[in-house]
Amino acid sequence: MAILGWAFWKVNQQKDAALRELYERVAEMGKAQTEAIVKVEAALVALKDAIEEMHEHTSAGGGDASG
Repeated sequence: MAILGWAFWKVNQQKDAALRELYERVAEMGKAQTEAIVKVEAALVALKDAIEEMHEHTSAGGGDASG
């Protein structure tokens, strides 16, 4: 009976270690995803600012941007 208990404990210990490893991987992936989203958001803001600045320059120059 003691061997059965030890085997059960060992299996649970291995499962716990696998779950910890999985959690760490998921946390790393979440961090990388968040960093990527922040970079994309910054790029979109910069693009928006550039487009607005371009419109301001075309409007200030008196040119018709509609063609």
